[in-house]
Amino acid sequence: MDKALLKSKMALNSDNNKTLAKKLKITPSACSYKVNGVNKFTIKEMNFIREEYNLSDSEFIAIFIK
Repeated sequence: MDKALLKSKMALNSDNNKTLAKKLKITPSACSYKVNGVNKFTIKEMNFIREEYNLSDSEFIAIFIK
């Protein structure tokens, strides 16, 4: 997972762990664990982030697959 790219996309959309967590309907600590790679995002969460941040295919793959 490319944490730096995800965090840059979050910043471009004025999001932080707390605001993204609210959008994903999870706790801020759960979001932090996922952003930092401790836990994995669900497919539903990954798709939500892809749409929310208008990620290209290559950005999506870089953030969640690699």
